[in-house]
Amino acid sequence: MAALNPRRIGIDFSRDVPTADGLTLGMRNYLEETLGAEMAGRFVSAQPVVVSFRGRRLPEEVALLREAAGYTDKIMREALSEKVITPGKTTEKDVADYLQRRTEEFGARVAFASVVVGPTRGHAGPSERVIQPGDLVRIDFGITHRGYSTDVQRTAYVLGPGETAPPAEIQKMWDTCRQATDAAIAAMKPGVTGNDVDTVARKVLTDAGYAGYPHAAGHPIGFDVHDVGPLLGPDWKERYGSTVWLKLEKDQTFAVEPILYAEYAPMGGEINIGIEEDVVVTAAGVERLHPRQDALLLIRAAK
Repeated sequence: MAALNPRRIGIDFSRDVPTADGLTLGMRNYLEETLGAEMAGRFVSAQPVVVSFRGRRLPEEVALLREAAGYTDKIMREALSEKVITPGKTTEKDVADYLQRRTEEFGARVAFASVVVGPTRGHAGPSERVIQPGDLVRIDFGITHRGYSTDVQRTAYVLGPGETAPPAEIQKMWDTCRQATDAAIAAMKPGVTGNDVDTVARKVLTDAGYAGYPHAAGHPIGFDVHDVGPLLGPDWKERYGSTVWLKLEKDQTFAVEPILYAEYAPMGGEINIGIEEDVVVTAAGVERLHPRQDALLLIRAAK
């Protein structure tokens, strides 16, 4: 070590990134004892190296994620249609069973599945609740395909008798959520921090008169649904630490989800409008890994 005379020595400790943290206190003490106080004074966290290496994807990895994300989007759109949902009959669990079956047909496995109907249930697992006219149905869902995991969210409205469009306030909520998601994606490019992206998306919602979402605007995806890399989040130190100040790099992959939360009296409480889309960072910005949801999905009752 004296011959190498390194300016810095990266070792395996990190406050905020578990993958970059693993050195025991005993081993840390042993290194300091062996190398001496002067050399130990050069110790730094190897977190930046770990995050950069683990967070970036090879073109072949991006191709696998693109294939998986495209399929995830496809079966969610199927699930949120009259093909699967018959208002007054179909349950949340029925929808989840469809997602499970179609994922297995693709040769993948379900990473997680949240199917939520109605207010004040947040991010919940599927229940026996029957989907009715006038309901919002939100699916947050991911699959694992050849070792890589997706995370996509879609929202649909079940048209009531005589309705040809959702209520104006629901449409406004969806449009605002769509604008926030687009703003977040437009802000993403190499060199910006995760906090920069969250700030842009959050402002769209608050400027429209809605509360900010109680979580981050997005997170890395890859080997895991929540993988290693910059968190697209607010400066909430004790929840997110320094991860929101990490800078985006080319070839990192993310799920972007600035969800809209709002009280809606006709449905009896707080409802959530969820749009979540998977992207890869490029030299100039980002590319979507699946088709954009251009409109609130509508489910019509059987004639």
